[in-house]
Amino acid sequence: MEISVTVDGPSEIVADISFITTCMGRLEHLQQSLPTWVGQSGTEIVMVDFSCPEKSGDWVSQAHPEVNVVRCGNEPHFRLAYARNAGAAVAKGRWLCFVDADVLLAPEFTAAVKPILQDNHFYRAEQGAPEDLLGTVLIPRGAFEAAGGYDEVLEGWGAEDTDLYLRLQKNGLRQDSFSSLSLAAIPHGDELRTEHAVIRDRKLGWNVNRLYLEAKFSLWRVVGKEPDLETRRSLYALVRSVVLAGADQAEVRVELALGRAPSVTPADVQQSLVLVLRNPSGR
Repeated sequence: MEISVTVDGPSEIVADISFITTCMGRLEHLQQSLPTWVGQSGTEIVMVDFSCPEKSGDWVSQAHPEVNVVRCGNEPHFRLAYARNAGAAVAKGRWLCFVDADVLLAPEFTAAVKPILQDNHFYRAEQGAPEDLLGTVLIPRGAFEAAGGYDEVLEGWGAEDTDLYLRLQKNGLRQDSFSSLSLAAIPHGDELRTEHAVIRDRKLGWNVNRLYLEAKFSLWRVVGKEPDLETRRSLYALVRSVVLAGADQAEVRVELALGRAPSVTPADVQQSLVLVLRNPSGR
């Protein structure tokens, strides 16, 4: 299904940092968190209304007209990677700060992080921070674009951040941290994390995404380059079908076709990579 994208809000904003957030069914959280982002010095805010049933974009446009609203329509399920890329595409800051709708920022957040920012680094909440804060990340715009942004093949909950961080590191960026004392998460249950996901079971959806990453990076190592979009789509569909079919198995087996191999005889030899992956949710 084709996703329609429109943008509302200010067209010219000079910013050091662009806050990018997404919303599909999380308006209650956004109404608490957005006021803590507005007014941070030298920043802009981009909010992606991803077919939100609560019409979060309408509320933001009325309550905070200084915020850029990106509207992604015609989408029945939440796709965080796609939504974040859509926000990044219109952001103008030299640094991109991806922050979830349930994260509150202290007034001094940007004043605290700006002095530590270096172009060859990306920054996450410090080790030991609550799990709900670990998706908050600051990335130089150029490095984000060079890495290709988030992998839009990923669906459901989890692993899109891990995937991006690994690719940033492959491109030579160093992972660093900022203090988690200047942000906090709004408590909520797992049902909100997966309410609009294709797979509503958080553990099962996480397993599909985690095992896809294992398969993708294994294939990358073998062929020497990142798989292209069509290959990744096929790989994700294969991993998902194998995981869902063997959800209660201790291991899942994924076989990847690599194409023709050199041969010393006239025989047509086909290469393949077989991955046997541990399934944490299995027996």
